[in-house]
Amino acid sequence: MQGCGGGWMRLGLGVACCCALSVAAQVRRLDALACAEVGAAGSGFEEAEQSWPSRGSGGSAGAGNAFVAVPGYDTLPAYAHREYFWFVPELPTPAPLPVVVLLHGTAGSPANARNEARILRDLWSEAATRFGFAVVSPVAGGSHGSWIAPVAAGDAPTDYDVIAAALTDLESRHDIERARRYLWGFSAGGHVALDLLLNEFHPGFRRRQFAAVAVNAGVLAGLACNGSTEAACNQSLQQAFPRLPLQVLIGDGDPLRTYAEGDSARIRARGWTDLRDYRYLEFSGGHWVDPTHPQQQWQWLCQFGRWLDPIERFRLRPRPP
Repeated sequence: MQGCGGGWMRLGLGVACCCALSVAAQVRRLDALACAEVGAAGSGFEEAEQSWPSRGSGGSAGAGNAFVAVPGYDTLPAYAHREYFWFVPELPTPAPLPVVVLLHGTAGSPANARNEARILRDLWSEAATRFGFAVVSPVAGGSHGSWIAPVAAGDAPTDYDVIAAALTDLESRHDIERARRYLWGFSAGGHVALDLLLNEFHPGFRRRQFAAVAVNAGVLAGLACNGSTEAACNQSLQQAFPRLPLQVLIGDGDPLRTYAEGDSARIRARGWTDLRDYRYLEFSGGHWVDPTHPQQQWQWLCQFGRWLDPIERFRLRPRPP
């Protein structure tokens, strides 16, 4: 699957806030069973209290599409009927499913964006079936088939509202393990994933909701640091908390490879460590996603889960009889 990067101009890029670290959700490495194929015993959690199931019900296994209205903006035609594609495997023993949010690249038109979202869902379905996780693939709303991103905190509605609504809708229909939400994007979708890694612009689509990130051909200059100074971009990286694990795949013939190589040096210099919470890999190819990449990206993502922070633990405590 091929695509193009898309672009935005974001002036006055906000610096990620890192106050109140004591209550921020943090990432942990899971037991090896978290990455096992369907049928292996265990969830990867050492303690049951680490789980955070959505307990959604009514949804069926298989592949499909659904439509959501963005809460608070359902009177706006552009946000009243937004589509996403999904896949949920059937497990031999019911259990909360990890989920990967898939963000496609710039498609050229709204109609092509729909097609790209469906293609990504199908591309990831084999790995999802083999390893037992759900996927949700929203459709971008831009006129060129790309993502409408917030320019600053509080900027709404944007496609970040749509991504959040699609994930919430899936979690209401299926039992999703919210401590194991992951984010992956290709090209312009990868730029959005890196934006989430650095910046806190949206309360419903932000770092603390995910356990790890992976991208194909996503770069910081595409969105996260677009329009900001090098110093401001470096500061955003330095202050990002929690520091989400990140894997980057890019073709050795991709026009964005030079940018990705520069990002790799910058990311390593600001706290990410090779193999522990960062991995940069080049493959033989160009600006595309190979059929082998979903499994390769999953084998990175599946290692990580979130600790519930104290506020979440209090809210989710068992109610007295």
